[in-house]
Amino acid sequence: MSGSIIAQSYINKYHLMIFEILNNFLASERKRTAIVGNWARKMVE
Repeated sequence: MSGSIIAQSYINKYHLMIFEILNNFLASERKRTAIVGNWARKMVE
């Protein structure tokens, strides 16, 4: 049980890091907003 809690904690931190990277990427790459947005939604579902 504790192992799965630790794993969940790492996954949460990883997702936060990914979204931060995506936000920075979108800020500099406006042309890809739709593509990355669609990909992000698929990953969240």
